Amino acid sequence: MKKDMCNLKNNINSIIDSPNYGDNVKRLRESQCKLDYLHAREERYWAQRSRVQWLKEGDGNTKYFYAKATGRLKKNSIKRIKDEIGNWVTDSKEICNTAKKKIRTYSSSMVMISPSMI
Repeated sequence: MKKDMCNLKNNINSIIDSPNYGDNVKRLRESQCKLDYLHAREERYWAQRSRVQWLKEGDGNTKYFYAKATGRLKKNSIKRIKDEIGNWVTDSKEICNTAKKKIRTYSSSMVMISPSMI
C-alpha cells in the first residue's frame, strides 16, 4: 500500500509539473481520488489494529491497561487553578471551591434572552 501511495504521489507531482497540465486534469483527479482512497484505507487499517490490540490487552490486568487508565486519569484531572485574585490554588478542596465560584460568576453574568425578545 505504501508503494502504491508513493507511486501515486509521484504521478500527481509529474502531472502538475508537466507543461500540458490542462490536458491531464482528468488523470490528476483520478490519481488524487485513488490516493485519497488509499489514505482512508490505511487509516481504517490502523484503527482496526488499535482495536484488536485493545481487545487483546485492554481489559485484563496488564501493564498496557494500567498505562492507558493512568494516562487518562492524569489527563482528566485539574492540578491547579487561578483564583479571582490571580493566585494559584493547589489544594483539591480549594480547587473545587474556586471552580464553583468561577462557574457561578460566569453563569450569573450571562444574559438570558427569551425568544420573544428577538
